Amino acid sequence: MKKLITPLLTVVLVTILCSTAYADSCGMTIVPGLGYAYSPNNQCMSTRITLSNITSEEVEVTIEFYDQDGNMLTDKGRLYKGSSTKGSVDWLGYTSTFTIPANATRTLNYWDTSKNHYIEGYAIIKWNSLGSSAKALVGNAHVARFLGNQYAGFHTAPINEGKPF
Repeated sequence: MKKLITPLLTVVLVTILCSTAYADSCGMTIVPGLGYAYSPNNQCMSTRITLSNITSEEVEVTIEFYDQDGNMLTDKGRLYKGSSTKGSVDWLGYTSTFTIPANATRTLNYWDTSKNHYIEGYAIIKWNSLGSSAKALVGNAHVARFLGNQYAGFHTAPINEGKPF
């Protein structure tokens, strides 16, 4: 029960902070149904969240991943951005909090190969900006299954029904 209270308190605190303490803009949403799996025989399932900043101001974003028991999974997000000069993405490091420049897109991929495990959970996405926009982000969640280096299937779902948040 304790672990279920943490995400609820997060939502309440973000709502209070957005409405009273900050002169800037902020918001949040919850992304259900995320999965991650890893086994030493190279079978895995990967979750990726791609967000686009639709404002003319940079936006600071925090993505918190939670497992099936309500435990926050920390420091396992690999941040990427696209590249216009090569055929692959640019890796920006491990993080859960990052900045998305104005009108730009970033992808955070949950990745943990430290142990054999299977996770069914969700993510909370929080954002903050010095701008005045009530809604700053659009995005999607992508879950892919791999067998070795081969795609074995995937599904993609828009976050917040594809509407800005």
